[in-house]
Amino acid sequence: MCVMKKLVASLLLVLPMTAFADLVEVQLDVRPNPTYYNPSGELVYLVIRSVADEKITIKKVTVNRGHSCRVNRWDGYANLNFGGKLRGVMYGCSSRDIKEVIVSTDQGTETYTF
Repeated sequence: MCVMKKLVASLLLVLPMTAFADLVEVQLDVRPNPTYYNPSGELVYLVIRSVADEKITIKKVTVNRGHSCRVNRWDGYANLNFGGKLRGVMYGCSSRDIKEVIVSTDQGTETYTF
């Protein structure tokens, strides 16, 4: 009986962490773009896609804890249904510079590392 209680308690601790991972996917979309404002020669999009069955609201996205990289503009809506995406154009960094993205939604916050 004691082993069963420990198993249930362990599952309750793991479930909230894995549930959020099933809400959004974070990807980098890198395209060649040699321009004067982006010396790395690439255009970097940060793509957040919903994989949740219910609508989720993206509240905040932080790249590299707010240092060195920023999103210049967002294409899309913050309220995402299944398959919906939010795409941001990165400014001031190359794809190699992006190490961490923190996504806060109405259902929780998750950190993604690259």
